[in-house]
Amino acid sequence: LFYYSDLMRKSMLIPSINRPGHFMGTDLNIEHIINALKFYYSSKGIHASWDQLLVYAINLPIYRPIKLKIAKWYGASWGGMNHTVPDTSSHVRRLMDKAYDLRLAE
Repeated sequence: LFYYSDLMRKSMLIPSINRPGHFMGTDLNIEHIINALKFYYSSKGIHASWDQLLVYAINLPIYRPIKLKIAKWYGASWGGMNHTVPDTSSHVRRLMDKAYDLRLAE
């Protein structure tokens, strides 16, 4: 006999995508998803729509690893969104130097 309480108990933890062998509570996972959706969706500004939000929500497992790899490639850790203005001058300088080396501005 299957009880609803068994279902709830067995679904309280879900495996982490980026860290094999690690688990996350479902409520915390939902908070992370909401935070990520706010990040991607707010970047669209006035051009955002419910259809775009649906596309972002479905593709979120694809966007997260890409975002982390790009941050690692630039040597910048992902710190989330907060109300402080970070100093990105060194990152902009590195990007400009690389664009100059590759002659992207010609």
